[in-house]
Amino acid sequence: MANKTSYPLTPEHLPLVLEWLERKHYRTSQGLRFAYHSGLRYSDLTSITKGDCVVNGVIVERLTVKMQKTSKRHTIAINEDAKKILMDAIAPLEADSDVLFKVSNQHINRVLKKACIVFGIAYQVSTHSLRKSHAQQIYKSSNGDLEIVRLSLGHTSLTSTANYLNTFNDTLSEHVLALSI
Repeated sequence: MANKTSYPLTPEHLPLVLEWLERKHYRTSQGLRFAYHSGLRYSDLTSITKGDCVVNGVIVERLTVKMQKTSKRHTIAINEDAKKILMDAIAPLEADSDVLFKVSNQHINRVLKKACIVFGIAYQVSTHSLRKSHAQQIYKSSNGDLEIVRLSLGHTSLTSTANYLNTFNDTLSEHVLALSI
């Protein structure tokens, strides 16, 4: 049976894929960029409305989302890059109840598969890869602090968080195995 585990996009592949998506599927790229910056599952993004993101005409500093998988509320900080994405996604919307990211997981996964072919990416990528890429980046920038990664992802268990980082180790193993002289 084929391995269905999705892997984080490497730091080399992430900007290539997102820039390609921006040219080919702009709305899709917005959602994936926000997934990377927020650490949210893409399915959690599909319930975010204009009213969730804007108070008195200003993008919020923190966004609270009800996570679909766990039904728990999770609050994330919104950095400047994420604010720009939200402002762009909100611009065409009229009502506070309008949803920002309406593209389905299935569509995005098909588009990601095309991007992988274009760039010769030889590992499984899905919408969840952006969440794992977020976890990987937070892990590196926090000098390996698993607790910070756990909080960023909204996990209750360090074991779940460690599993995200184990997929990175699998990707690293693939690169080590490919070394030759």
